[in-house]
Amino acid sequence: MRLRFGHEAEAARHESAIRALTHRTGVPLGEVRALFGIEFARLARGATVRSYLITRAASNVLADLRRKRRRSMDAAENAGLDEAAALLAADAIGTTSH
Repeated sequence: MRLRFGHEAEAARHESAIRALTHRTGVPLGEVRALFGIEFARLARGATVRSYLITRAASNVLADLRRKRRRSMDAAENAGLDEAAALLAADAIGTTSH
């Protein structure tokens, strides 16, 4: 998805913010570009002062990506704990083979 902006300088600032987010988070460029476009459009709808929209959109996208990564890591950790607990329980009743 390519974002379209009327002014080339603004488009360059958007692209710079998107690439910085991609570099900082390791999330694929296309995914960051889509999230940024959605967030920028959401913020722009009610904005009366537009000078900080790019910064605000980038900040919100970064926070969202961090939340998603934290939830993913928590889920993986919980799954690992659940598996470990199951192995301990099975070992306690003698159903595992070592």
